[in-house]
Amino acid sequence: MGNKYLQMLRNYVGGQRLTLSGELIICSKQNTQLLQITADESKAVDKIFNGLQQQFPFLKLEKKTNVVEISVKLFAYKKFIADEQFLEHLRGALAAAVQSINESETLMARVTANGLLLNRNLQQNFIFLSKASMVEYKVTDTIPVTGPSEVTIHRLQVYGIAIVFVALIIYNLYVLYAYIPDHNPDRLLTKIVNI
Repeated sequence: MGNKYLQMLRNYVGGQRLTLSGELIICSKQNTQLLQITADESKAVDKIFNGLQQQFPFLKLEKKTNVVEISVKLFAYKKFIADEQFLEHLRGALAAAVQSINESETLMARVTANGLLLNRNLQQNFIFLSKASMVEYKVTDTIPVTGPSEVTIHRLQVYGIAIVFVALIIYNLYVLYAYIPDHNPDRLLTKIVNI
């Protein structure tokens, strides 16, 4: 549980900003047939969906089923992430999912996705494609970032807010220690003199 929150914090402060749109499509190996999926195959698809959701919590995943295919949409808009090897990790996860589905006798899967990854130095446009059980990505365009990037500005804002909160906590602890007397009732109450 603690690792989950630590990873969320690391991603929030993250060194990259991700925008991604894509989908994993699962259909019948015979494209002319309607999708007929067994209970075991349905559990395998749910396991893949849950695995992707657990491994990439910053991605919004949505599963839709119709008579022809199951579509797992992947979406992220300007999400900050800490994973420096994100593209390779996503490629590995999607390749494992496609290979698992393609091992079935009746189902096949394919992946298409594209997006933008921005760090403090570079903006990279990328695309993911699959063929058979292979999933690969290609960086289609790389643009150097001039001046402070949005990632650098975001990190400075997060660190600035954290410093302000730490300073407020230290100040409040100092006030509690310096100005509030100990809890001796004789010192807390002042004596009232009757005239």
